[in-house]
Amino acid sequence: PIEQAGLSQTITDQQRTRIFACYNLAGSLATACGALVGGGRVQVLPDMARQTPVADSDGHHLFASLGAAAENLSIAARARGMSGDIAIRADGSIQADLTPGEPDTSPLFDAIPVRQTTRSLFDGSALTPEQADRLVMAVRDAGADAVWIADSDRLAAVTDLILAANTAQLHSKSF
Repeated sequence: PIEQAGLSQTITDQQRTRIFACYNLAGSLATACGALVGGGRVQVLPDMARQTPVADSDGHHLFASLGAAAENLSIAARARGMSGDIAIRADGSIQADLTPGEPDTSPLFDAIPVRQTTRSLFDGSALTPEQADRLVMAVRDAGADAVWIADSDRLAAVTDLILAANTAQLHSKSF
């Protein structure tokens, strides 16, 4: 779309993935809101023209944002007395059926506007050792591994590696 071409000229390379992901999410949510007002069925489809192949080569972030939009739609629909049934179709699209039903409010509905952690300022406070242990255990319970780095020298060394990797990526012409 023409507006994306204009956007790409006004934002930095570093901002592009985040801005386009937000743009995709906003478009999906706008479609969902229209369906909530009118009832019926919503298909949440990826716009592959908006994919950022270097930063998101397998489309993971694109599809994760679509899944998040569909889940928020489902929660909001149920809170407003619609079914909110979500299905992933064979073609990879997400379909939400919004048929009339009984309102089913849950704490998840109230949490929608406040759980977007990337939209709030970091207050600078460190996790307690207990919080860090719970976080590491949650990752391990999910079948992955995590290492918590609290030592400032080790943290500085990892930060230097991350900054060097980011710099190399941002200087890549393909990025």
